Formats: sequence, C-alpha cells, structure tokens
Amino acid sequence: MISANLLKRLTYAKYIFEQGKNSLNNKSPLFNSMSVLFFHDAAELFLSVIADLLSFKKPKEFKDYWKEAEKKGKPLPNYNELNALNKIRVDFKHHGITPSYDECLACENALVSFFTEASKDILGLDFSTITVTDLIEDINIKEHIKTAEKFKDEGEYYQSICESAIAFNYAEKVAGDSWHSFLIGKSYWDIKKIVPSLNYSRSISTFRELGGNFKNIEKSFKEVQSVSEELIRNINTILLGADIFKFKRFNLLTPRTYTDGKGVVRIGGGIMSIYHNKVNFNHKNALFCVHFVIDTAMKIEQNPLDLVNINSPKLIKIKNEGAAFFQFIGNELKEAGHVSGGKEYRVLNIAYYRIPKPGFFYEILNQEEKVKISASDVEVLE
Repeated sequence: MISANLLKRLTYAKYIFEQGKNSLNNKSPLFNSMSVLFFHDAAELFLSVIADLLSFKKPKEFKDYWKEAEKKGKPLPNYNELNALNKIRVDFKHHGITPSYDECLACENALVSFFTEASKDILGLDFSTITVTDLIEDINIKEHIKTAEKFKDEGEYYQSICESAIAFNYAEKVAGDSWHSFLIGKSYWDIKKIVPSLNYSRSISTFRELGGNFKNIEKSFKEVQSVSEELIRNINTILLGADIFKFKRFNLLTPRTYTDGKGVVRIGGGIMSIYHNKVNFNHKNALFCVHFVIDTAMKIEQNPLDLVNINSPKLIKIKNEGAAFFQFIGNELKEAGHVSGGKEYRVLNIAYYRIPKPGFFYEILNQEEKVKISASDVEVLE
C-alpha cells in the first residue's frame, strides 16, 4: 500500500503533467517547448516516488532511473521515449532549440503510457484514479469538479461544463470571503436611486417632456449595469491570478449561475453566450473548463490575503438583547448558540461571510471555544 505522502507527490506529478498538456499548442513553438519542461518535471517527480518506494538513491542522470529500478527487479517501461523527452528538454533549455508540435505530442503520449504501466506494475494503482482535484481544499468546489470530471469521462459534456460553472462560482465565493476588502465590489445602477426625488409617474412625464422615453432609459441603465458588473468580474479574476484569456473562453462556454436563498449555487439566469451551444459541448472544452477551475481554485486557496488591518476593532460588547453565535459545521457557518447581552470580548479575527447573512463577523473566545458574532449585534469599545 502506497503511503499518503507518496500519493500526494504522485498527485503533484499529475498536476504538473496536466499543465504541460494545457501548454501544448500547435500554433506556438514557445508554448510547445514549455510543455516539454512540464512533462519532464512530471516524469522526474514520478520517478522520485518510485525511487523512494523501491529504496534506491535518486541517480544524477535521468536515464539511470531505469538501471536502478532494474536492479530491484522492477523494470520501468518506455525507456527510449522518455529519454527522447529528456533530450528535447536539454535542447530547448540549454540551446534554445524548439521542438515541433508532433514531437511534443509524442512526448505526451509516451508519458501517458509510462504513467499507466508503471503505476500498475510498480505502484499497484490505477493512474487514472489519481485526481488533482484532491489538492483543492473547499468541499463544494471539489465535489462539483469531481462530478464534472465524471460527466466528462462519460461523454456528458454539457453536464460537465455546467458542473464546472457551479464549481467556479463557489471558487469566487471563497475568494470573496478571504479577499473581500481587496476585490472590487458590485456596481448598482438603479435609476430610481439615481433620481430619488422623482417618483415613477413624475419621472415618466419629465422624460417625455424632454423628448425621451423613461423605459428605454431604464433599459439602458440596466445594460450599463450588466456591462459594468462583467468588467468588475473580469478585473477581480485578474486580481486573483487567473488567466484572463482562459477566463474569457470559460465564460463564453459556461451557462450563467446564481445563488439561491440557502447559499446553494444553481444553473440559470442571465443571457447565455452565443458560444454556449451543443457544437462546443465536446471533450476538449469540458476538459478545459475542469482544468481552468482547478487552476483558479488552487491559486485562490494558496494565496489568502493574510494582512492585518490595524484599524480593526479590538474590544467589543454584545448588545443588551444578546446575540446568536455561529460556528462552522462541515463547510457551512451555522448558528450554534447564544451569548448574553452586555458581555465584553476581545476580537481574535474579523471576516466577511455571505451566509447565514451577508456581513462582517467577529471571532471571539466564548467558554474556551472560538465562535463568530455578527458585527450588527455588537458595540465596538476600542
């Protein structure tokens, strides 16, 4: 039985390999060359796992892995193909010689064969069951991406793309919780607020006098709102480190999503892209959507905004009527009890959550347990 540590390293190897597949592009010699670097790194990491499992010292020369494994009675496959990969890598990395697309594709196919056979014969596992989705921490993102992968493998490409869209919405929620003070908020263009002194009937008559049509103006404002919110989403995507060109493609392929009253993300609402059609519901695009969400989710989770706001409240007092306190149960913040009014607490942390209700929550120590109190239920003392 392979250890958890070695299995994690195999997952890293597969993730790096997937990055190489994503870089492969028959129109770009540079990206093709980059894919070779990814392929080689994935192969080396995989071979290091085998070295540890078979208890031999990692050799200096790439080709010597095969010799060492042979000595242990566990011959490795694809010697010629992987050493050809090593030569291509050396040619590019040290001499600037770019490989052809066909050479890179041959390297990818050789690695698929190598990983599959070596995993089965030496590691005793099915390489296809190793999923980089396990590297994602958030349970909602992970579950929907696994479902997307399942649908993709079954040829249900539309369902797969929908699951990826839901998973990405959850990823945006994770980003919103940890980066809320850094990301740009939503923009609201409500014409009734823009002209608060005018009631609807008076507004209509006023605009008619000006030769305009209130309904058309209201429609124009809504269009401006839609465009501004899309721009904000694009900017936030860049701020989170996602590839904006990949995000654009993802956004064109996927359906719109919304969050219901219970915080569950669902498909529906909004205008679909003209590219969201059955012609584009194929394996290539379903795989792209899965990879995009995984990459973005990992960047979000690995780059929390760990900054301290020196102006954050340090001491709070519960309002006289008392307040509910909340704790995470599984992956959801739920009401877990009640604290009496008038009590004072030191603030341990502050965070923004959309559920159970949008707003800031203070983390305090209540009877030696860390709990969260809504900012609306307290008075700030210092």
